[in-house]
Amino acid sequence: MAVKIEQQIDSLTGLPNKEGLTTNCSLFVLGDEHVAEGTNFLPNTLHYTTERSTTATDWSLDVVSNTTYKVNFWFKYYTDGGPWGSVTAPLSGNNVIGFNSGSTTSHSGIYQKLTGLIVGFKYKVFVRLSKYYPVSGSLSSSSGTCSIITYYENADIYLKNTEETFTILGDPPTTLPANTLTSEFTAQTSEDIILIDFSSNDTGSFLLVHEISVRRIDEYLIPAQSSDVNDNFSTVYKSNIQNVSLEQVDDPEIPEE
Repeated sequence: MAVKIEQQIDSLTGLPNKEGLTTNCSLFVLGDEHVAEGTNFLPNTLHYTTERSTTATDWSLDVVSNTTYKVNFWFKYYTDGGPWGSVTAPLSGNNVIGFNSGSTTSHSGIYQKLTGLIVGFKYKVFVRLSKYYPVSGSLSSSSGTCSIITYYENADIYLKNTEETFTILGDPPTTLPANTLTSEFTAQTSEDIILIDFSSNDTGSFLLVHEISVRRIDEYLIPAQSSDVNDNFSTVYKSNIQNVSLEQVDDPEIPEE
């Protein structure tokens, strides 16, 4: 008896004869922008915005919990004593947001309630740095940190969703391509909050940010293809050898000599 595997790919059309044999690969595409005034900053971008000071141990929760929000509008904050150092709030200029440092470890930053998010979808955050100006000559003693934090509101309580912190050292500010910090979060509501924080204990140093972006990550499945040495492309299919047909083949009689 011989085992004959059923033909899974049509030899004439090159298409699978069975379902589930198509091999797909993921293609990630960034969707619409969700940050308002995230590029091309102007001197008045933060000039008229609400400015909050905090002395709370959990400074980020304090500022996001005590803000009367307007969606797609920047707010700014700064620590003013308590367990943290005192510092001034960020300022906006031509195409940049400037973050200052205090006498001891201090925090200052900007935050915005987004709109139009889809719950359960992933979003990618981009923060592109322009320049970090350390005051002291030694980069090892004049580093700062930039944090990307997201919050969401649930029954009038603000909960932290994600937090990622990056060390800022000098010129260029980071070793990342194009000095761009990136982070991801999964939307918990249609109006999650994005917060960008700068912290440093090097008095007089400051960080410049010239682009902030939040875009949805869309995933598309496309058929996988491979190429040979002659640049001929072929669609890649899975092999499914579990579905076989058994065919009885009688051995031919051996003639007697």
